Formats: sequence, structure tokens, C-alpha cells
Amino acid sequence: MQGYYRFPTIHNDTIIFVCEDDLWIISTKGGVARRLTSSLGEISSPFLSPNGKEVAFISREEGHPEVYCMPTHGGVARRITFLGANSYVVGWSRDSKRILFASNVGQWYLRMFSIYSVDKNKDTPKLIPVGPAREISFGLKKDVIIGRNTADPARWKRYRGGTVGELWIDSAGKGNFKKLINLKGNLASPMWIDNRIYFISDHEGIGNIYSCTVSGKNVKRHTNHTTFYVRNANTDGKRIVYHAGGDIYVYDKQKNLSREINIQYHSPRVQTNRKFVEAAKYLEDYAIHPKGEMVCVTSRGKVFSMPNWEGPVSQNGKKSGARYRLGRWLYDNKRLIVVTDEKGEDTLQLYYTDNSKNPENLPFLNIGRPIEVEPSPRKPLIALTNHRSELILVNLKSRKSIILDKSKYNRISGITWSRDGEWIAYSFWNSERTSCIKLCNVARKKTYFITKAILQDFSPSFDPDGRFLYFLSNREFDPVYDSMQFDLGFPANIKPYLITLRKEMASPFRYTDIAPTGLELTGLDKLELSLDKIKKTIKRIRIDLDGIQDRVIPFPLAVGKYTQICGNKDKVLFVTWPIEGSSKHWFSEEIPAEGMFEYYDLKEQKKYTIIEGITDFKVSQDSEIIIYRAKNKLRIIKPVEKIDKRIPNQPVGHKSGWLDLSRVRIMVEPSLEWRQMYRDAWRLQRDHFWTKDMSGVNWTKVYKRYLPLLERIGTRGEFSDLIWEMQGELGTSHAYEWGGDYRKEPQYKQGFLGADLEYNRRYNAFRI
Repeated sequence: MQGYYRFPTIHNDTIIFVCEDDLWIISTKGGVARRLTSSLGEISSPFLSPNGKEVAFISREEGHPEVYCMPTHGGVARRITFLGANSYVVGWSRDSKRILFASNVGQWYLRMFSIYSVDKNKDTPKLIPVGPAREISFGLKKDVIIGRNTADPARWKRYRGGTVGELWIDSAGKGNFKKLINLKGNLASPMWIDNRIYFISDHEGIGNIYSCTVSGKNVKRHTNHTTFYVRNANTDGKRIVYHAGGDIYVYDKQKNLSREINIQYHSPRVQTNRKFVEAAKYLEDYAIHPKGEMVCVTSRGKVFSMPNWEGPVSQNGKKSGARYRLGRWLYDNKRLIVVTDEKGEDTLQLYYTDNSKNPENLPFLNIGRPIEVEPSPRKPLIALTNHRSELILVNLKSRKSIILDKSKYNRISGITWSRDGEWIAYSFWNSERTSCIKLCNVARKKTYFITKAILQDFSPSFDPDGRFLYFLSNREFDPVYDSMQFDLGFPANIKPYLITLRKEMASPFRYTDIAPTGLELTGLDKLELSLDKIKKTIKRIRIDLDGIQDRVIPFPLAVGKYTQICGNKDKVLFVTWPIEGSSKHWFSEEIPAEGMFEYYDLKEQKKYTIIEGITDFKVSQDSEIIIYRAKNKLRIIKPVEKIDKRIPNQPVGHKSGWLDLSRVRIMVEPSLEWRQMYRDAWRLQRDHFWTKDMSGVNWTKVYKRYLPLLERIGTRGEFSDLIWEMQGELGTSHAYEWGGDYRKEPQYKQGFLGADLEYNRRYNAFRI
């Protein structure tokens, strides 16, 4: 068994490192590693004291990352700081009495760090006056070297931007700093050893350990890693310890030799144990049966189908090891189409919800990464959009696919079928700034623009009776003055519109104000009578394409922040959102649910509120049943006029309409899940990277390089570190990783007084 070893620190023959979010100790000669901590929170950046008796480190044992200290060979850890900020240990004072750490406490900019010292037995941290710094190392006297902007170069390899790591030196100890050296690389981990400065740099392509004189001359390279970066180097003044590729190495400067530490590692790896999680907590997607009898729920990469109120729950796919998504019911009411990466790439699978037949795997059709999937309501056809901005039609009978349309500018979205299955409507980007609504005739494989390019038209939806096509557009220009600065904005410029699909079809609206030119209404009563007759006889929707772009009619509704619109029988459903501040959503993992679900009655010519506090909604193919989401809850309603609007605290069941998602139990096997996530993250970069040649990086080779390290991962934090370093190979910005199912540590939130207090021993009082 091997672990994923990180953050080593050294003193003489003792090494302490982090694995599985805990501290471990081992001799520099290698052997069996012994666990020092069994913490509830993640531990990082340990640093052994100069006398070797204690180790300082950062722990989240009580929520915030704070400085802790404990005896080197084991014992009770003491919390030293109470800052409620981001901090990490960077060293000790020479007398082993004070711990040095970097922190962004009190900073308005979270990336601005300063160096502090604190007594190992607790006191008020003291600022070390060296200016902005993330790392520090002292010479033999008062001379000092600091790292500015220094981080972990392995997470953004070959970075050369404005915040590249730099080393600054005060060789006289008088507070006058100058830049140590100019190398075309990202520098980190400065270490003052005797009369030379050692550091990590990747100016020759791979992060290795180098050194130079205190004047920045005579640069020497000391390690020769060619596969993985040297990371988080640490020294006791004699030797340097670091990790690379999950292994720990010690560099002996006397011998000018680096060797790997042979670690015998034994652990139960409790954070890889199987567990069961709530479906509601990880709810991704949902779909309603064409007749409203069942639901399909996607949660944590697994697709489930079940009757609405009672009955067995079926998992459609393997128990673990693959991701399933975009589950949708087919027209026959018996099968589900599912997107899966079982074979390493996205493919389609068919499942029989009554388990009467085995699942069917469609051949690899090069469908890319599907974003939306919508089955035909009448035939074995699937329309899907993908990351390549394509609209693809898949024939489930012939097992073939064809590209119907492709945008050069952005993803196609909002695909919807006409009830007769002959037409597909969708939003299409025809320039970098404008999108229009297009129609595709499925039989002829021909596409047509049905709106003109103004700004963005989106969310098309067919009227169930084939009279209109509804859509949303932000084409309303009525700017609002900013209340804080002299500026104008458009916080609510979206409005619902409709297109009459036939030339003779008049507007359905009775305008109380003067009707727009060309929309004067005559014979509306006769129109309604003729529509009642059409409802009974219509089989195919007739669309008159000639002049259709001029038949766009606005709803007699105020502009707002509309997100969805959907045609219903003699009604139009839509969701509007309030104009509100965004800060409450910046760091929240909770799905917002401030939408107001409303409808416009075409017969009564009035707008009604269905319910407040929803996220989104979907309608069954027969337009009879509606399902909506409110945060992580699902509710089925029918009809909209008689819905009970009391959302909170209603029990699940058919009376309230709330679905009991606790019927779905999701088994998670972390190691298998991490393997799927690794492949998925790699594919996401491959499929979405800004240049096809991956900036000259052999991305397949990178995948194979880091893949073996998955066997050594024991926690979600270690997996995150692996993804960061793998993506760091691209050497590009905004290749990040965050979020995830981390082990929960205790959360004891810390309050702040709103003032800086300084204790004065002379007066035994605090100065504000």
C-alpha cells in the first residue's frame, strides 16, 4: 500500500508529513510510518521546530484554518491562533519559542498575505515588518529572504504572469529589500542555508531545486526531476525535504544528492469507505413521464426512475464507477434514454423502466458532450445539443446520427419539439452578441430563422395546439440609472413574445391600449370558435414560413427577469425572478429558489400567480402534469388554477404533490467515483480548451502520467490536489478545481468585534 504524501518537514533524522489529512512521522532512513494525529479536520503545512521537540501545523479541527502545535512524537495538539482567516505555517524562530506563519487576517484582498509570529504557548500574534509576503527564511544574523506572490508552481506550471513568485532579500537586516534574482520562472520556497539561497523554480521547464548566492549570482541546479514538479520544499538548515508525484525526497547538500524515502504505509483509509448519501442533497436533474405517472431523477451522477408516490425505485446504470445524466422518457412511455461515460466517452443507453429487457447500448456516434437531450413525442428520435455548438438528431431505430445545425459562436440551447414531432425549435447564436429562434423541419433536415437578430432570443416553446411559438427575448431597451454612480443598466429587459405559425392567425391579445400597427384585432370570437374545431381535427402542425419573422407579437406584460416560458392548454406558463443583490449567492452552495411561477390565460387575458419560491419547472408531453423544483425538492401539480400555495412544511405525498426523494438511496464508493471524476475532468479540458492543440501539451500523455496516483488517493482533499496538478500541466489560467464532498469538520464559527485590540501589559488593559 502506498499513500499520497505531501507537505514534509525535517529535523535531523525525523520527517513529518501529511497523508489522509493527518500527520505521520518516519525516519529519514525510511521504514514504517506512524500516524501522529487522527483529526476531524484537514491538516496541512507542518513545520518542525529547530530543536526538534515540537511541530507546528495548520488544522481545521474547529472549522477555521488555525495554527496548532504538538510534541513531535505525539501528544495533545494545542490551538494557538484564533484569527478566523486563511493561514499557513512557514517556520519557527531560532530559539524554538515562536511560530512563524503567513495569514491574510484583516486584509480586504484575500490574496494579500503578511508574516506573523506567535508564541507556541499562545499570545497575540505579532506582525513581522517585511511587507507583503507568503514565505520567509532567516540568515545567520538579522538578514532575511521573503517570498512574494509565491505559491505552489505545480498548480499552474510555467506561469509567467504578473503575479509570478519572486524572492526579495534584506542582506543587511535593516529593512531594505531588493529583488534577489531575475529568472524567467515561477519561484517558491526560499530557504537560507549557510551562505546560499535555495528555492524552487521552473525556469527550465520543470520545477526543481536551485540555489544562488545572497547577491543572486552563481545559480546552481540541485535536483533533476523530469516528470513531476518539486513541491513544498522545507529545510532544517542541513538537508531539504520535499514531495514530488506523491513521494517524499530528501536532498543532502553535502553529497549534492537527492533520494526517495522508502515509506512503509499502513492505513484503513476510512475516508474511502462506502457510504450512502441523500438524493435531494445532490439533485442534478429531473424529468416527468409523458403521462405524468413516473419521474426520472438524476442525483450524484446516477439516474433513477420511480412511480410518483409509491412503488420500487430503479437505478438505471451501474452501481458505481460511471456517470449517468440527462435521463429522459421516450415517446413509448416505457423507455428512458440516458447519457453515460461507462466506456470512457459519452454514449447513449436505453433502459426499460419495467426491467422487462436488458439495457441497450447505442454504438459510439461521436455526439460530443451532450448538454441538452429531448426525445421526439412521436417517433424513436432524439434531438441533442453538445459542447461543439451542434444540434444532432439521433435515430434510435437505425442507430445513426446526423448534424442538423451548428453555430460558429456559441452553444445551441432550448431545444423543443412540436407536438406532432415534425419540427424542432431552438435558440441559435448567429453572431457573438445575438441569438435568434430557429426551426428545423425534421423530415427535410432544413433549418429556418424565424426571428431577426436584435439581441438574444431564447427559450422557445410550442403552443400545444399548434397555433403559436412562444419565446423570451431581451430586446426591450429601457435603461435604469444606477443609484451609486453615473451609469445606466438593463437589470430587467426580458419579455415574452409569440409568433403566429400560420398567416391567417390573428393575435390572441385584446390590447387595452392602442394596438401596435398591424395587430388590430377583428373577429377574435370567430377565431376562438375555429380553434376549438382545429383542436379536434389537427394532426400535423402547419407552419407558414413566408413572412414569419414579421409575425412576432409581444405579450401585454411588463418587462422583467424571465427565465422560462412554456405553452400550456390556453395558457402560457413562465417564471420571473426579482431584481436583487447577488452577494448572497457568491459563496452559497444552495440552489436559489426565488422564482415566481405564473401563467397568462389567453381566454381571460389575465396574468395569474401559481406559486412563489421555485427554481424551475417542466411539463409532461401531454401538457397535463407539471413538475417544479424548489431548491432540492420536487413537486407535481395539476391543475395550476387550484394549487395549494402553502409550500413550507407540507408532508410528502399525492395530496401535497411533494415527492419523497428519501426513497432514493445513493451508494457512493469514493475510490471508484474519484476515478470517474479524474477521467471526466481530463475530458472536460480536452473538449473545452481554448485551443485545439492544448497549447502544445500532450494531453493524453498527461492523463497516463497522473492516472497511477489515483491508487494512492485516500481523501477528497488529496484528489483535489491531484486534479490541480494535472490541470496545471496546461500552463493556463482559469483551470481550477473547487467544491466537492469533503469530510465535514466541526464548524465553530468565530465572531469579530469590529475593532483591533492591542493588549498593554503596563496598564493591564486593551488599546482599541
